[in-house]
Amino acid sequence: MLETIRDMIEALEVPQTRHAVIVHAPVVLSMLAALVALLAAICRKNLTLRWGAAAVFAALLGSAFLATNSGEDAEHSMGQISTKAHRMVHEHEELAETVWIFSAIGLGLTGLAFLKKPKGVGVMSAWGATAVGIASAGWVANTAHHGGKLVYSFGVGTPNPEIDEPPIPQSALDAITDPRARFFLTDVRPVFMDRCVGCHSGLEPEHGLDVTSIASLMHLDMDYGRAIVPGAPERSVMMKVINWDSGYEEKMPPRGDALQPEQIAAIEQWIRDGAVWLDPPTE
Repeated sequence: MLETIRDMIEALEVPQTRHAVIVHAPVVLSMLAALVALLAAICRKNLTLRWGAAAVFAALLGSAFLATNSGEDAEHSMGQISTKAHRMVHEHEELAETVWIFSAIGLGLTGLAFLKKPKGVGVMSAWGATAVGIASAGWVANTAHHGGKLVYSFGVGTPNPEIDEPPIPQSALDAITDPRARFFLTDVRPVFMDRCVGCHSGLEPEHGLDVTSIASLMHLDMDYGRAIVPGAPERSVMMKVINWDSGYEEKMPPRGDALQPEQIAAIEQWIRDGAVWLDPPTE
């Protein structure tokens, strides 16, 4: 029993798994909100139903917040995905953020439904809450459909041989004569692929920074400095944003845990040694 509980806790520590668990709450609550709001509108004198409708909309608002927050954590740790999947992730995120609006409006209308004056306001608000509840249920269903396509059609959040890169053969690594290039492939690039590429890749990478492109990394002159200055990690914006203890306003990754000290040290060493880049060799 204790081992099962421990396994469940460990599973929930994975952002993708945690999000998959949390997103079921808005789905259930949106349907429940529509039903309870309808019953409250029909049975206007039943205060329990009116309070129940308000409570369900409040719970939907809270669950929508948790689902969106967990989704952002999952996005920033989803690793390398295709450009098309990356675009759909952002569409899914925009749909999910709108659930907040539906739930907030529904909560406000259920509150107005308690009013007796002016005449008719309470009745109109009760039926308005019903309409919002039905609309929110449909919206959440569409959002969940997008999420399902991401998982089952694109393999986002699951091992996918078409997306995930196979390990670099040891023989290919041994053939690399420059130790700096080998260090990049074994210690630096995996960090980029695991923690950065989810947002910094594709057609519209965040801040215009694409961590799969050496040209982007080396030559992007951001508003607050260059992303990477070979040989000078102290002048590289990347080092400031990944080191959460630096006091720099921007922090990357913005969601989830900070990079491990050894990961930060590896990137710093790579930049100090000249930021030598090498695409993964193939046999």
